[in-house]
Amino acid sequence: MATIVVYAGAILVTFLFVLMLAQSSGRAYYDRVSWEPLLASATGAVLVGVLTMAIVGSSLQDAPVKPGGNAH
Repeated sequence: MATIVVYAGAILVTFLFVLMLAQSSGRAYYDRVSWEPLLASATGAVLVGVLTMAIVGSSLQDAPVKPGGNAH
């Protein structure tokens, strides 16, 4: 019984891969135009900015304070 279940699962997974990889001939405009590269670039730029600010902010907090420095 276990062998039949495993083989049936393998056939179903293979069938799903065929369905996912099959290209339909008439695709809509929104399927042809992808916003993923733009969104990925914007997200990457935001993450680099946040990480840079976090690193710079933590290094400024750890800077030694000179005696008699900026006390007003």
